[in-house]
Amino acid sequence: MPTSATGRTDPVRRNGQTAGFTLIEVMVVLVIIGVLVGMATLSMNQRSGEERLEEEAERLRALVGLAREQAIVRGRELGLGFSPGGYRFFTRGPEGEWQVMAGDAVFRPRALPADMALTLRLDGTAVILDDEPAEPQVFFLPTDEMVPAWRVEFERGPGEPGLVLAPGEFGRLQVSDVDGEAW
Repeated sequence: MPTSATGRTDPVRRNGQTAGFTLIEVMVVLVIIGVLVGMATLSMNQRSGEERLEEEAERLRALVGLAREQAIVRGRELGLGFSPGGYRFFTRGPEGEWQVMAGDAVFRPRALPADMALTLRLDGTAVILDDEPAEPQVFFLPTDEMVPAWRVEFERGPGEPGLVLAPGEFGRLQVSDVDGEAW
């Protein structure tokens, strides 16, 4: 059996206590490690305001592209209505009235994060947006047209410029900064 340099074979200290860590010491170390891991995880999951803004603009771009395709495939127009804090898609009901596509998993109403807002411009003029639009402001026709001319400006906060989503050349949607530089 191996012995230590002092000749002892058991881990007993001079005062009769066994060597090692107490349960309290081990628990304190585990709590400290847990807190550090938690802080690191939270800091990695926080996205910057710019990243969230870009994500929302890209989401709307993808949904508008899909709505345009659906209008062509279905052979009937779809609509898009904006509010200061989000947007919703519309379809025509059996009587020709506009209905929110609330039951659709893809085209369900969307709310922006609380620190974001959007501005809609139709034919170059800013539109005063209702909190719950009853009808769309932008229409996707079965001929692959979008009317009227529109652009959406995503803002990080009041008066803070952000990103713009607007049809570009040949109706292709582009996300750009307010100065027009494409992403």
